[in-house]
This record gives sequence, C-alpha cells and structure tokens, in this order.
Amino acid sequence: MPTIDDFPIPDFICRHFHELLEAAPGADIRSVPRMNSGLLRGIRPTKANTRLIRQRLRATLNDSGPLDASLCYILAKSGFNLAFITVLSELALKFYARDLAAFYGLARTLGAMLVDERQAVRQLGIEFLRGRAEISGDNDLSAELAFADLSSELEPFLGHIKLLLPEKVGDSILCRDNRKINDKNNRKINELRLELNKTIRAKQRLDKALKDKITAKNTQLTALKEQVGREKKSRQELAAEVKSLRHKLAELEERVEQKIDREVERRLSSRVRSWLVEPQKIAAAAQSLSGNNEQDIKLRAAGLLRQQERLDLHYGNRRLLRQNLLELEDLRSQIGQAAKEALNPLPELNAVARELAGEIDRIKNLLGEPLPKEWRLNLEAKINQAQNLTEFNKIHKLLAQLAAMDLLNNEAPRLHKLYHDGLARLYEKYSPRSAADGPVQLICAWHGITGPFVLVVDGYNVILGLAEIFSGDYEDGGRPGAAARRHLLQIIDKLLHNSKCLAEVFFDGEEADRENFSHCVRVIFSGGGNRDVANRADTAIIDYLSSLPVNMDATRIIITDDRDLQTKAHRHQGKIMPLAQFASLID
Repeated sequence: MPTIDDFPIPDFICRHFHELLEAAPGADIRSVPRMNSGLLRGIRPTKANTRLIRQRLRATLNDSGPLDASLCYILAKSGFNLAFITVLSELALKFYARDLAAFYGLARTLGAMLVDERQAVRQLGIEFLRGRAEISGDNDLSAELAFADLSSELEPFLGHIKLLLPEKVGDSILCRDNRKINDKNNRKINELRLELNKTIRAKQRLDKALKDKITAKNTQLTALKEQVGREKKSRQELAAEVKSLRHKLAELEERVEQKIDREVERRLSSRVRSWLVEPQKIAAAAQSLSGNNEQDIKLRAAGLLRQQERLDLHYGNRRLLRQNLLELEDLRSQIGQAAKEALNPLPELNAVARELAGEIDRIKNLLGEPLPKEWRLNLEAKINQAQNLTEFNKIHKLLAQLAAMDLLNNEAPRLHKLYHDGLARLYEKYSPRSAADGPVQLICAWHGITGPFVLVVDGYNVILGLAEIFSGDYEDGGRPGAAARRHLLQIIDKLLHNSKCLAEVFFDGEEADRENFSHCVRVIFSGGGNRDVANRADTAIIDYLSSLPVNMDATRIIITDDRDLQTKAHRHQGKIMPLAQFASLID
C-alpha cells in the first residue's frame, strides 16, 4: 500500500487514484518520464508507448512506500486538486473540508488534498482520515463566515455548500446568496454561449476553407493523373521505337558480319593461292632437273672443292682437320650419351672423353677458332668484377644484345642470375643496416650529419643512370620526358615528406624556370639554350651551390654520378651521394 507523508493511503482513495490515472490525457502521461527516467527503461516517450508508460505508473501506484513525485504530479493535474482545491486557502479547507467532502465526494476531495503541494493541506487530509481532525464551527453560518472571511474566488461554490447546512439558517441570507450565485452563473452562461457561437462560426469558416483546399487538391490530382497518363503513353511509344531500332540494328549487324565473313573468305582463298606459288615454282624446278651430272649444282660444287684442295694444300689440310674435328665431336657426343644411358658404364669412358676433349681443343686452336666457353668465362669475370652502376648497365646492355642474337642459348638464365646477384651486392653495400631507419636517417648516418639537409639532384643523370627504374617512363624515342621527371619527383617527395629537409631537382631546359612540386621539392630548369649546349643543368647546379652562404646550417648533398660535377661540388662543401646509394633508398 503506498503512503503519503508516512500515512498509508486507504483503498477507496487508491481506487480513485487508479481512475484518475486511466482518465489522464496521453500528453500528460508522456511528460511524466522527464521527472522519473525509470519509466522509460527500453522505450521512448512516443504515442505508441503511452499505454506502456501508463501501465508502469499503475504498477508504481500499487507499490508500497512513499508515493512517487511523478505520480503525485499526474494525479494533481488530472484530479480535483488542480480544478478546485488549489484555489482555496488552508484556512478555508480547514473549515469547509467536511462540507466539500459531503458534496463532492469523500474520495475526490480527500484524494485531491493528499496530493496537494502544501504540507499543511496534506496533513489536514491525513488527520481527517484518521478521525482526529478538529474542524472549527458548529453550524452557525454567520460565525463561520465572520471567522473565515472567504474571498470572492469561493463565491461560485458557496451556494452549494450552504445547501448542505441545517435549515435554521435564515431564508433571507440563502435567498440573497442564491440570487447572487444565479446572476453570476447566468452571466457566465451567456459568456460561454457567446464564446461557443464564436467557436462554431470559426469552425464553419475552417470547414469551408478545408473544403476549398480539398477541391483544389482534387483538381490538381486530376491534372497530375492526366499528365502521368500522357507520359506513360509517350514512354510506351518510345519503348516500341527503341525495340524497333534494336531489331533493325541486329539485322544490320548480321548483314555486316555476313559481308565480313565473305570478304575474309575471299581474301583467305586468294592468300592461300599465293602461298602455293612458291611451292609450285619449287616443284617445277625439281622436275626440270636433268640426269646429267654436269648440270647438277651439287656435283659441280663438290668438284670445285676437290679441285681447290689439289691447288691449295693449306685449304685441304684445314678441310681435313675440320672433318676430323666433326668426327671427334660426334664420338665425344656418343661417349657422353653412352655414359648417361648405360646401366654399368665403363670407367674408361670418362678417360676417353677427356682425351677427346683435349684433342678437339687442340684442333680448334690449330684452326684458329676460339673455344666456345672462353667468351662466357670472360663475361662472368666482368660481371663479378663490376664495381659501380655504370659497369652493370653496360653488362646489362651486352646481355640484351647477346640474347637478341641467340648467342646465350642455355647460358642465359645463369648469366642473368650472376648479373642480378652482383647488382644486389652493389645495392647491399649502400643499403641500410637497420630496417627500422627511414631514408632521412639513413642519409644523415651515411654522410655524418645531424641536422636538416638539402638534396641537390642532377635530374637527367639520375633518370638515365637508373634506367631499370625509369625506363618504363621513357618516351618513344628512348629519351626521358615529362613522365620520367614526374616519377623522379614523386620518389624524392616520398623520401622527404615527413622531414624538414628540402630537395632542389635540376633539369636541362631551354628557358630558365622554377616551380614547386610539393612543400619540400622544387623543380629548376637550367635555361641556357637548346640541346646543343652541353652540361646546362651542371652549370645551374654549380651556380646554385656558389650562391648559398658559406655558414649555412643545412648540409648540401649532391646526387649524381657525373665525375666532373662531383669534383666541382666538393669545392663548394657539397657531399656526394652516388646513384647506387640513392637507388638503395627507393622502395
């Protein structure tokens, strides 16, 4: 059973509270959770959840303990309290609570007093329920009126209260009061009637305006339906036209394909006939050969060779040695095949194979023909002895030329592997020792500097020297252009983008110009005329280095493999970074 000020609320008042809660407007129910957030567990204060909030309030009303403040609020707003009790003073309620309860009902009157905001009014209702309330006055109306001195706000209800008093009260007072009440009630009824007439006229105006708006909307809807019908009809016509065009296109494509097939067949048949011209000529030449040995070109050539041998003994000896060489190579091939395929090869086969190899080499030396493996051995030595990127680039070009002439044969994979292993060793020489270091830290470590630095880049020297990286961006003529320059600038920007270091990238150019590629990379074109003028970028780099102050904090690092430019840069306190070292920084 709930309590108010530690007083248990009787059952008949609780039932009255349940009725008030059921009759409370939905808007008031949805506003209650702002005072008690527990009523919104898992829900939101929407119209759809009004019933659920009302159920939770009923459950709160059935709980024992003090009546919840949010529930008191809704009961006071929905019940008799807000409509009547709150306008009466505590003194008026003390004198007339019994009469009000008798006239309006005990549950309605005392329930409104129990949920009143005033502590004295709630205590008065509790005392009345306990039967210990001391309500002043016996039945003398004049004494009560003199003591209470009620304000004019109580006058509309005073007549109802007086009707409940004993009959000994004078008729004159009752009549006078009744007349006052009736006059006031009549005035209020007239005011309400006038207000009701105004409301009815306003409603009639609103109904007329609503009907006019509905008529306009219906007219607009009819027009829209007609427009939709016209558009639908035009869409159907367009769909039919598209279908017809697609059918015509399919027929046209089919005719074109048939025409192409016929033309291809015609051309193929003519080409096949042209292919047969040469075989027919060969067949005619074979048929024209006579049985006369003097007319056979092969016999005549053999006769001439024999005659040459008789006239020139040196040629005959060389021919004899070549024939012997062919026989020895054939024997070596047969012995090698036997040693490979025999289940129990003779041990003497290897010895004979070595003797044959020595004899073959001796005859080749006599004939002046180089050993077949000699140039490969020299090329391997060159690859192993290469020390810089320029030498490796020359070897790469040589390998490409030999492969194009089919001279490498089965040696191509091994020689290319030697080349890439040597190039890897060169890059490893300049590669970072710790993978955790970034490019900027590696440059500082290599050149023994601690602060920011300026990279001065000989652009075309880098692009041409690292052809394996930039050759994919070369123009059709095999020369570096805008794409190769952009690739180099992107690489440098990626290396320096998180540092305070800068890069000045120089390129040959007919007209001097400079532009910022990014916040840390600037492009400089040297100027100095057309391509006939050599070393234009080198001159611009030296001019740039000479223009810098001697006591400049940032170290100048020049990226180039040009020996002359390296020498001149040293004179201007520049540190040199070879292209191989720069290549090791590129991802």
